[in-house]
Amino acid sequence: MNRGLAPLIHEPYKRQLKTKRIAVLKVLRELTAKMKGVRSTLTPDSTNLPCHVEITRESPIQVGYRNFDDFSIGTGLDGNPKTVGYILGKFKDSTAVCYSPGNMVLLKESHKVLANHFENYLHQVSPLDVCTSFSDGGHWRRFIVRSNDVEDLMGIAILHPQNLSKNELEEEKNRLRNFFQPLAQDISLKSLYFQTCRGTRCTHEESNFQYVMGHEYLRENINGMSIRVSPYSFSYVNKKVAEVLYNVVLEEIDPQPGINVIELNCDGGVMTCQIAPKVAKAIGIDPSPSGICDAKFNAKINQLLNCEFFDGDLESCLDKLIEEHYSENLALIINAGSKGVTAGLINTIRKMSNIQRLIYITKNPGGGPLKNFAHLCLPFRPKDRIEGDPFIPLRATPIDMYPQTEKYELVMTFVRS
Repeated sequence: MNRGLAPLIHEPYKRQLKTKRIAVLKVLRELTAKMKGVRSTLTPDSTNLPCHVEITRESPIQVGYRNFDDFSIGTGLDGNPKTVGYILGKFKDSTAVCYSPGNMVLLKESHKVLANHFENYLHQVSPLDVCTSFSDGGHWRRFIVRSNDVEDLMGIAILHPQNLSKNELEEEKNRLRNFFQPLAQDISLKSLYFQTCRGTRCTHEESNFQYVMGHEYLRENINGMSIRVSPYSFSYVNKKVAEVLYNVVLEEIDPQPGINVIELNCDGGVMTCQIAPKVAKAIGIDPSPSGICDAKFNAKINQLLNCEFFDGDLESCLDKLIEEHYSENLALIINAGSKGVTAGLINTIRKMSNIQRLIYITKNPGGGPLKNFAHLCLPFRPKDRIEGDPFIPLRATPIDMYPQTEKYELVMTFVRS
């Protein structure tokens, strides 16, 4: 199963870094190719790269680094239908197997221990069966484990409620509490939650995470700041490298007392809070009200008075900020994930003439993000609804957030042409 979760496990780490750098260079040369023939101000170098590429930031640890694991529940190699682990294959495929995490090198030992205890709970206590297909019925779907640097654990048990009554769901929560309370101190289980979800994934707004026992949140220290970890918080799975990423973004912002910074998809506001002490104002926007609730809390406990947070549609919120003219010198951060952002959002960004610097973060630059890069760089073409001065790439910084895998984070810095 290591090959499924860690496909590069048998490659020396330096070779892994080289493989990822080759992938980065390929994507950037594709951007150069997209700009040919459109009268772009982008000027490639002698190797056809559109900008300078920094040395890949390495991970100080290559195994046991994951602070977040989303385990599935399914049939294991031994035929056990209540195996808690990672699925190789798809649930709808009859050959799919759920592998126990015991020998998975990327996982913390504490996560494996808690997953094993939850599997014991399913066998020894819970009367509910497993839901591997919505059409086949069943209940138990997933078990999430989160942790911080001092190995405090949070567990989140997720099931499909089917036709269970409110009383029956309360009984299951009580069984969870009674099983884990005697174990909690020995395994450092600080927080336990329960969620009923009728889909593959549910946000807190779609189906709230129900508190079962322990503390409501974990606390994490990131670059000297206290951050709360909730059951719905986004966090990079490799905390040590996340701190590196935040520092890279801070450098690329080129912070000055007179500028304002907006972060899109800010979630719990960790990056916004990291930047706030260096600038006039830091503003975070996220579609999730629960994420913004975390962000406001994080700003408060770190005594940051120059942070402002909004929840809502990214494009609509940015339109409002245009009207309010936050700054004549504005920097923007886009946390684009793996899919990128909408063309409408890129158009809105281009129209904001006070945005002089843009930092784009993604872990899959070859898909939607590459289209976003090209859109940012296209020349002014009002007939095609491409307004505002174009951006040009200044620097690309690869960051190895996910050792032993083919994934990486890329920080792209753009400036106005």
